[in-house]
Amino acid sequence: MNQKFHGQEVHDENLPIGCESGSKTSLPVGDKDEKTVVTLNGSTTSPSAVEHDVEALSPAHGSPEEVTYPEGGLQAYLVVLGSFSGMVAAFGLMNTVGTLQAYLSTHQLAHYSPSSIGWIFSLYVFLAFFCGIQIGPVFDAKGPRWLVAAGTVCLAVGVIGIAESTGMLYLSLTLP
Repeated sequence: MNQKFHGQEVHDENLPIGCESGSKTSLPVGDKDEKTVVTLNGSTTSPSAVEHDVEALSPAHGSPEEVTYPEGGLQAYLVVLGSFSGMVAAFGLMNTVGTLQAYLSTHQLAHYSPSSIGWIFSLYVFLAFFCGIQIGPVFDAKGPRWLVAAGTVCLAVGVIGIAESTGMLYLSLTLP
């Protein structure tokens, strides 16, 4: 299907990647001073209408407070340090599950087979990644403060619980 764009015929195969004929993507026409925007389906509109649509779709539109991010300095480096510390703790424990399994299979859970001990740690790793899907929207809506605090408490209690557990059920319940 051929379309007219700014007085010239445009073939569908010449459209940018991701654009289809009849889509609502808009492109400015002419100079910055020109006050017309033509969509790919051929209709025209004013730039103010396009800006109004973009503002309506903005997540911060109408919110009383704006989110600001540090752009350098001590506060930005503290954010990076805090993120690094949280990742080291969470993924560090996740990377040591093999060592923990080997230790527990020779000490607290010596009378269980390694395959029955292994499902506990595989369940832990699965839940750590699967719950990230559900926690992501909470992080976006509420911010990191309460999630980091709850994660720190759960991780600390879980590691202490692993050290004190004597059976498979207790170990299953104490994994962070």
